[in-house]
Amino acid sequence: MARRHKITLDAGGDQNPFAMSTGDMMSGLMFVFVLLIIALVWQITKQDNIKKQAINKYQDTRDEIYKELKSTFKDSLNVWGAELDSATLTVRFNEIALDGTPVLFASGDTLLPPRYKSMMKFFFPKYLEILDGEKFREHIEEIRIEGHTDSTPCYSLCKTLERNYLYNMNLSQARSRNVLRYGLTETDVSKDTTLLEFARKYIIATGLSFSQPRATQEKSRRVEIRVRTKAQEQIEEIIKTLK
Repeated sequence: MARRHKITLDAGGDQNPFAMSTGDMMSGLMFVFVLLIIALVWQITKQDNIKKQAINKYQDTRDEIYKELKSTFKDSLNVWGAELDSATLTVRFNEIALDGTPVLFASGDTLLPPRYKSMMKFFFPKYLEILDGEKFREHIEEIRIEGHTDSTPCYSLCKTLERNYLYNMNLSQARSRNVLRYGLTETDVSKDTTLLEFARKYIIATGLSFSQPRATQEKSRRVEIRVRTKAQEQIEEIIKTLK
């Protein structure tokens, strides 16, 4: 006669197969959760490193361009009454040169003053030669020639602030275009096909009306030249992402 075998479960449930399956499942889920946390931390660290590399690259490139421009034009900047902004790489010509001759535009005028022309003769070719050099060429995103005006209203034509702004927008754009035209046609750049090609590829002439005034109305009537690097574009994308 066959003997019956009774399976007994103790109070602790050690022999319960369902309890063991649930424990294994929880352990597996915990392991997966840990892996996800590790992957997330790694991804964040990787993104932070990319951002730091972009920032360092921008700062290094900006500093090198600044040093090169400063070294080349250090004697001329004071004579011209000009300045080079180390943070934005902007070359800004001020109201009066060292010899007392006017540099900036007359009110409502788009013609380059004679003193401005003489400075551009020397400045523009040298400036492009530096940026088109092997050291910086691959880092350049664009070169901006930015025209500005004072906020003096055009009383005979403009009856509202909006019309005055638009009038001065056209004025500022004409100033930047005239500076670009003079640089490309009346300086040694016109004889250098390499620099001409570089200029056509990277230079943008634009106007900003009176949206960025200087300390006085006279100083506001200006054209500024600045360079933007590819690393700077990456920095701006990072800032947008963070916002």
